[in-house]
Order: sequence, then structure tokens, then C-alpha cells
Amino acid sequence: MTLTEHLEELRWSLLKSVLAVVLASGISYFFSDSIFSFVVAPLRQNLQPGQNLIGTSVTEAFFVEIKVALGAGILFSCPLIF
Repeated sequence: MTLTEHLEELRWSLLKSVLAVVLASGISYFFSDSIFSFVVAPLRQNLQPGQNLIGTSVTEAFFVEIKVALGAGILFSCPLIF
């Protein structure tokens, strides 16, 4: 293969990977509350009585959902990325 053929193959591979992450993140966004509660369950079990998780800024709840969806999207699209 020539250099340009290798670069074209790389471009298509990157495009497929980014598309997979975007689609998986979009789907994971609808389940982000369930995913977050699954991830935080061990922490909640170890909290003292009367303690709970709090948000320290106005936009934190929204950004936590976005971060959880992006992380899950990357995790679920790993088979295609690798």
C-alpha cells in the first residue's frame, strides 16, 4: 500500500471509531442514571448514617450525566475501536 492508501485507511478507521463513540454515548445518555447508580452503589453502602452525595455547583448534575454517558460510550464502543 502506498502512503496515501494508508492515510485513507487511517481516516476511515478514525471516522468509524468516532461515530461508534458518538452513537454509544447517545444511547448511554438515556441510561446514565442507571449506570451512575450502579457505579456509586459501593460508595453509598459505605456512607455513614445521615451522609449523602451532594452537588457543589449548579451544573454538576448535568455534567455528571454527560461524563457518565461519554465514559460508557467509550467503554461500549471499545470492541469496534480496538
